[in-house]
Formats: sequence, structure tokens, C-alpha cells
Amino acid sequence: MKTQLEHWRVLDAVITCGGVSQAAKALFRTQSAVSYSLKQLEAQAGVELLVLIGRKLHLTPAGHQLLQEARQILQRMQLLDEQITLLSQGIESSITIAIEQVAPMQPILKAIEVIQDLYPHINLHWHELILSEVDTAFHQYNADLIIATHVPLNHIAKEWLKVDLIGVVSKHHPLAKAQSIELNDLSQYTQVVVRDKGKGDKDTGWLASPKRYTVDNIHTAQQMVHAGLAYAWLPEHAIAQPINKGQLVKLALTEGDMQEARLKVILNPSKSQGEVVTTLRDQLMKVVESKK
Repeated sequence: MKTQLEHWRVLDAVITCGGVSQAAKALFRTQSAVSYSLKQLEAQAGVELLVLIGRKLHLTPAGHQLLQEARQILQRMQLLDEQITLLSQGIESSITIAIEQVAPMQPILKAIEVIQDLYPHINLHWHELILSEVDTAFHQYNADLIIATHVPLNHIAKEWLKVDLIGVVSKHHPLAKAQSIELNDLSQYTQVVVRDKGKGDKDTGWLASPKRYTVDNIHTAQQMVHAGLAYAWLPEHAIAQPINKGQLVKLALTEGDMQEARLKVILNPSKSQGEVVTTLRDQLMKVVESKK
């Protein structure tokens, strides 16, 4: 005969509360009802779960092992009940976001910190994008919210932050000592660009050199620049500290030393936005308002 989850809940209460009478008060039941549940559980389990030592009930070795397993199930059931309640109130149990790699992390993490405080139950799925990957993010990742420079067709977006992409090299690179650089001068040096893995197939960066190292993410590109292997246009927020420390040097270009990426916050039109996603969007937009 299969055991009933409610009987395990009663056993858990007896052990946690320290006795039958205490468990009865915690469960708002009579002592006889609690005792009956314990007898039913032992009969269904077919093993002795409790033993009376002195005037107190203690778990047998089998009872201890089985209760540990049951507590995990009880915990999962409690989480399930909480998720059902939240969903009925329009509050998601998990959200999926996709972030273009040029986006600054600090304001995003600050917004997520607010979400964590307001909705401690939330599960977050995070994906990183490059350029036209945004077109597939809603379908491939089923993302609820995207932060990207490109807005897919028939999607509504809100302007978010502007990111400056600065042409830089390592302090050890030959270009670091140049006082004035024309764009044509870059053609003899290696440039590192980030591969566009979406359908657009447009590598990031101003393609000023025929010799290129193409990588999958901005972090690798930055490491290559630090190593003195290539130059690149990188997000200002990611290289401000290395520049201040003298580890990286801005290219002394007569023109085109800076590019601009305008990030937008985009919601998935095919999904109904719940309270968590809309709160996250509002927190992100507060960053823009604070800069006005």
C-alpha cells in the first residue's frame, strides 16, 4: 500500500515540534487524529518509524532515512503550491532574459537585485546575444525581455542606454605610440571582431582591417586586445578602468575613434507579461530617467 504525503507531513510535525500534542496544536488537529496518522503511516510503510524512549518519541534508523526523503518531497510540494498561488495572481515563477553583450552589467544587476528582493522565489534564465541573434532569441530562448541594439520586425521597444564603443589597443601594441592615425593605417594591423551568430551574419566592430581575428564574445576580444594581439572597438564601460590604469590606450584616430550602440528594452509580444517582467522593465527604465 502506498503511503500518503499528508501522513509524512504529520510525522515531520511530530519530530519538528517535539511531540504529538505539540504537533496537534501546530496542525490544528486533535492528538488522537495525529496519533492515528502515525499508525496509518507505519502500517502503510511496513516498517517501524518511531520508538518511545522514556516519554518522548524518537525516529528509528528507518524512520530517520525515510523522513529525510519525505521532507524533500514536502518541500517541493510547498514550492509547487506557492508557484500555483503566484501564477493565479499573475506573478511568474521564472523569467527568461537575453542581453546583448555590449550592455553594461551594473544597471542590469541592480534591477535584478530589486526583483530578487520583491520576488525571492523567482528563477532567472539569462542568455547573451550578439547583433542579429536578437531575431531568434524570442523563439529559441522564449525570452520574456531582451536588451539589444536591434529591434526585430513588429516588436515594440523602449530606448534604454547609449553605449560608446572606443577603439583601443594594448599599451604594448605598435599603434599605442602613434600620435595620429588614419583609418587606412589600420589595414596593416590585426583587428579582433565578435562573430554575429544570428541570421544577420554581421560581425561587430568597424571592419577597418582585412586581417581579423573573429571570436564568439566581447570578453575574448578584450583579452586579445590586452595581450597585444589586435585592436578593437570595445564598450567604454568595460575598458574605462584599464584605460585609466594605462593598460589600454585609445587609438589616436583622426576620425572614427568612437562608435555608438543604442540599446533598447524589448518585450516579447507573443507572451503575456506578468508582474515580474513588467517590474524588471520598469526598474531598467528608471536608470534612463535618473540620467536625464
